[in-house]
Amino acid sequence: MEADQSRIEEILVEQWSQLLPEVTVTAESNIFELGAHSLMIGRVASRCRARHGLDLEFAAFFEHPVIRDLARSAAEQVPAS
Repeated sequence: MEADQSRIEEILVEQWSQLLPEVTVTAESNIFELGAHSLMIGRVASRCRARHGLDLEFAAFFEHPVIRDLARSAAEQVPAS
């Protein structure tokens, strides 16, 4: 699960960095403090699904606005291989 969480963190940091190039995005970033809004969340969720097969619920971004927390929650949803 930890490897999954790290990979999900990397994906999320990359996606948010592309949408918010004027700020530094890290795993500890709160997306709302960086300036994210619902349209951006939709874009990130869509890109994660299309490019990485990572299905993140829209509500999860609001429940876990810190990237690391969202990645941890998403990793817990991934079936063990």
